[in-house]
Amino acid sequence: MILGAGSASFELLRYLADRLPIMITPRWVSTPSQPIAIENVLVYLLGSLDNDEVKGKTFDIGGPKVVSYAELFQTYAQEAGLKKRTIIKVPVLTPILSSYWIHLVTPVPAALARPLAAGLRNPVVAKDEGITRLIPQDLMSPRECMARALQRIEQAPVESCWMDAGNPLPPEWRYCADASYAGGTELAMAYRAVVKASSNEAWQAIRRVGGDNGWYFADRLWNLRGFMDRLSGGVGMRSGRRHPEEIASGDVVDFWRVLEADEPHRLLLLAEMNNPGEVVMELRSEATSEESCELQLIIRFMPRGLGGIIYWYGLVPLRAWTFKGMLRGMAMSL
Repeated sequence: MILGAGSASFELLRYLADRLPIMITPRWVSTPSQPIAIENVLVYLLGSLDNDEVKGKTFDIGGPKVVSYAELFQTYAQEAGLKKRTIIKVPVLTPILSSYWIHLVTPVPAALARPLAAGLRNPVVAKDEGITRLIPQDLMSPRECMARALQRIEQAPVESCWMDAGNPLPPEWRYCADASYAGGTELAMAYRAVVKASSNEAWQAIRRVGGDNGWYFADRLWNLRGFMDRLSGGVGMRSGRRHPEEIASGDVVDFWRVLEADEPHRLLLLAEMNNPGEVVMELRSEATSEESCELQLIIRFMPRGLGGIIYWYGLVPLRAWTFKGMLRGMAMSL
């Protein structure tokens, strides 16, 4: 198993651990495996290009630790801040039945899940680790790999990809061309409006968001959300923002943190309130002509476990009403 976004077996593990607090599994969850980080795989591949001693030879590669899939499920749950998963092993789940179950509860298609489920019955442990002598490197443990994979927003800014409502950059997040299931659960909603204003003029509305200036729509609802967050031990609305007009990376805007302020194109905010997952809001302005531009509002949510997914879908109508109104109010202010 390669531990990293895009590896089908890792994505399968990630989705199952995220979405199933109680897991009824085949006996293969006790099968030994020696997972390796995608970074370590790349070091071996690149090192092989310049090392004559590996030519014409075959090597097993693996990480520093042999673990069962059950241990990997629990390790992922711990690093993701989830409760310990209850794993019940049964002898009746065939690869075909397993693949249909995987298809039902994860985005991994049954056609791919079937050979994966069949292959997971076999021990995958390196027998000849001679490559560790020829191409030495520090091997990441499964826990380190998963902790790195979950450092989503901290790793890099958000890529400009309108069709996907923005994607964090590699190594742990998929490219726009990767399989749709890669990178874990990504939920998003995006809205746009064309306004008769330049990008610079639109930026004036974007940079004033929050604080005493408000959120252009349903300010009482925003204040209620801040009050509820405060009651739950979160940061609440805090003291608004540093300056009513100026904004820069690292600034606090109510219960958001500015990740990037790229005048006059983009403002990227990370939610710091208590949420069952990570929330990023992106406000953009893109020129469509000399006299008009397009305002874009993108919300992305990376849920933490099944509760996070229920939270997202349960509030979709309210969230859509709020953010549509916010974008409309922003456009009307120009």
